[in-house]
Amino acid sequence: MQDLITRMDGWLQQHRPAYYATLATGVSVAALDDYERRTGITLPADLRALWLWKDGSTEEALFTNHMFISVKDSLSSKLELDAMIGSDFEDPEWWKRQWVPFTQSFGGDHLCINIVSEKPGEIIDFWHDEPLREVVAPTLEDWLHSLVETMESGRLELA
Repeated sequence: MQDLITRMDGWLQQHRPAYYATLATGVSVAALDDYERRTGITLPADLRALWLWKDGSTEEALFTNHMFISVKDSLSSKLELDAMIGSDFEDPEWWKRQWVPFTQSFGGDHLCINIVSEKPGEIIDFWHDEPLREVVAPTLEDWLHSLVETMESGRLELA
């Protein structure tokens, strides 16, 4: 995972310096521990590594129309969505407490890591207004590998 983060860091500095400048400094271990305490879940090591590298950006998309969000924004979204279970979200498949958002589209959709499932660590595409919950990668490392290869091959698309 660290190699992928290093490759992405170098690519972003070279090819998207304005975007790179919007990325916040990585968070502290204490901030990640607080996230876990407040949500009652254990963050996967790969997600912790990503947030220790940089704490997201709310100004510009990392890919397509998705921003890499901060720990604070992830926690806020997660707590809000968790609170909607059983009221706004009557369908138990709409949102699950074990999902942790780490990107957000300009329309309010998220990519989430599924902490507890038959295949823990899957990356789920959560659309706020559609019931489809597609698995886009088996792990965060696989997802980041695909993103880094897309960047390095010159195929990165932004909306």
